Amino acid sequence: MRGREASRQISQLTAAPLHANLSERKPMITQELLHSMFSYDPITGSLLFKTHLAGTRKRQVAGYGQNKGYLSVSIQNKKYLLHRLVWMFHHGSFPKNS
Repeated sequence: MRGREASRQISQLTAAPLHANLSERKPMITQELLHSMFSYDPITGSLLFKTHLAGTRKRQVAGYGQNKGYLSVSIQNKKYLLHRLVWMFHHGSFPKNS
């Protein structure tokens, strides 16, 4: 998937009905979206960007440091812990009890 197509898909997923309460809006991250944006390196356990997006390069390792030692990634203007995205990348949903 090319960068422009991925950006369009992300824009479509962030659209919410006008009547939706902003505090009730849930992120619509899907395994399909993650597969379109990232590849997984099983040797390093890293997610790599598949396409050039704003501020990133193709094949760049995803994630930036947090204050507690965890890596994060911003998708659709929301921060996600990288290890949780890797879980969803493989299993299709976030871990239960979270």
